[in-house]
Amino acid sequence: MIACLAKNDRARPLFSLLASDSRQFQDLGVVHGDAKALKLGFLASLPQAIAQAKLDARFSAPYLDAFERECARRVEAAQPRAVVYWGATNRPTRNPAIPYYIITDGPYDPNDASFPPEWRPNRPGAAYLARQRDVYRGALHVFTLSEWARQKVMQVHGLAPEAVTRIGWGPIGQFGEPRFCNSKNCSFVSIGSEWKRKGMDIAAEAGARLAAEFPGAETVLAGDPAGFAVAERPGVRLMAQRTPAETCHRLMRDANALIVASRFDASPHVIYEAMQYGTPVLVSPRCGMPEAVTPGAGTVLPELSSEALHQAMREYVDDREDRRRAAFAAYRDSGGWAAVADKVRAVVLATLD
Repeated sequence: MIACLAKNDRARPLFSLLASDSRQFQDLGVVHGDAKALKLGFLASLPQAIAQAKLDARFSAPYLDAFERECARRVEAAQPRAVVYWGATNRPTRNPAIPYYIITDGPYDPNDASFPPEWRPNRPGAAYLARQRDVYRGALHVFTLSEWARQKVMQVHGLAPEAVTRIGWGPIGQFGEPRFCNSKNCSFVSIGSEWKRKGMDIAAEAGARLAAEFPGAETVLAGDPAGFAVAERPGVRLMAQRTPAETCHRLMRDANALIVASRFDASPHVIYEAMQYGTPVLVSPRCGMPEAVTPGAGTVLPELSSEALHQAMREYVDDREDRRRAAFAAYRDSGGWAAVADKVRAVVLATLD
């Protein structure tokens, strides 16, 4: 038996597929953070500014050691042939006789200034980098969601190209069928938390420009701002709170296009969530996002700016059926999580035999 273990819920669609269509894989669930270990990590991150210490706590040895202990406990109880682990901050097993595989959306890169502060450890930075290096280099194989992440793993940690495979990614959920008919309304939507990182200010400015040019056009920003203020203005509607998944998906399905103007976003699932409804996507030219927007699926901005986004939105004011069918076809051709599962299964079984 090959165990599947995850550090967050993003792995569930993939691991459910692996476990459901093959007796060789078993899903051991999600390992969640330990509150006591997080407090110890916070104390270990002092003395420094309280806000920074809170950020550093999630990169601290006490917190990550707690993850490793819980992973080891579950793996020891299951006694698998190998472990497929969605995460890269700790080894999923302490037993050297059990090989493991890593699935990641990208490693920490101390030399990449685009990494946001909340993803960049301060005091434990060197130790955290060394820990990740140990995890990646100890894996039998590494799977990355994007080619951007694959290149990062090879550059930062010196892995050979044949040791790292890009597998792609897919949507987290689905609520309804694709929509191909034209909408009488002109709406755009941007969904996500951490509004500064998600570029919601850029989306708001572009949406206001569009509304001034096309009266009746509306841009909706939904999600938890995480302390980042964005002003509501004509043509821009804010849903500044955690929004139910069903509501987010309805907004995406009804929109002319989804906006992902992120300053940093390794491989956002929301791209495929929109395309599965036939909704085109406008994305920033950062991280792995451009890889998901193949011809027909939407537009990759030439640069991340409100002007570039405004110009792209202008092209999608008319909600055309042919464009929606092309976006859905791009999603369908990607293969979704089924294609990802096939790639993981093939590599794991080949390297274990």
